[in-house]
Amino acid sequence: INFTLGSFHVNLIKGPKQPLTSLEMGMVSASFKANADGSFTSGLTVLSLEVLDGVTPATFYPTVCRSLQKGAHSNTSHAFRFQLKKSKVGDQELVLKMVACEIVASPMLLFAVREFFKLPPLTAKYNGNDSNINPYL
Repeated sequence: INFTLGSFHVNLIKGPKQPLTSLEMGMVSASFKANADGSFTSGLTVLSLEVLDGVTPATFYPTVCRSLQKGAHSNTSHAFRFQLKKSKVGDQELVLKMVACEIVASPMLLFAVREFFKLPPLTAKYNGNDSNINPYL
């Protein structure tokens, strides 16, 4: 199985015209190959990675995470590479590679992302058939 996505963007938004953050990845590839003898190979690669801060006003660092090789878009230079192999005799190999990254600590962004994913407290017991209790149903 091979899956390749040309580029991948995830935007978190608090409300109308209120961007929170954006995760941008260049070409994402995933693969898995299983053989009849029990051996297999599995992998995941991300060509480039960038996380943008949409929360901190007038920040000097609108990009809080980026892979430093982003300009070098070649098939041999990936921001992130994960590979797991198992041979027919049971030997295993794990490869994890990352290029240098620039990361900026943004407390306002971290707090906003945490609040974004925080589930609201449940005030009533769920009886199995009342969808009014779960705000996501």
